[in-house]
Amino acid sequence: MADCYRLADCFFLSSLSEEWSLAKTEAMYFELPLILTDVGGARDIIEDNDIGILVPPAFSDPMEVSAANLWAYCTSEEPRNLDALAAALEDFYSRPDYWKAKAKAGRRKVLEKYTSAQAAAHHRRVFDGLAYSQYGR
Repeated sequence: MADCYRLADCFFLSSLSEEWSLAKTEAMYFELPLILTDVGGARDIIEDNDIGILVPPAFSDPMEVSAANLWAYCTSEEPRNLDALAAALEDFYSRPDYWKAKAKAGRRKVLEKYTSAQAAAHHRRVFDGLAYSQYGR
């Protein structure tokens, strides 16, 4: 995947539902600015448009994402957030220096907050908390 990230200009992820994606942190590592749909954990990654931009989701209410609505969305001629996605890409290509700064900030952020050692420590705290609450240690 490293070669794919090196060839990319930005990382664009339009999701209907997404909690955490390793691909986002990989993209940050390879200095790609992020254009993400504002669903799930996207706000945990992009804070105040620091390393990319959040685009409004296709569905404003997660409960709208039913099988019937999803089929209608996927087969629609005009997805609801297409204009916002297009505007984000236009902005990306019209202001390369601005977005390059976001990309550099993303790399700094991933190296500061999302290393494998930090992830392991976080998981350890979670598992310890579960064990202590379950077994009273």
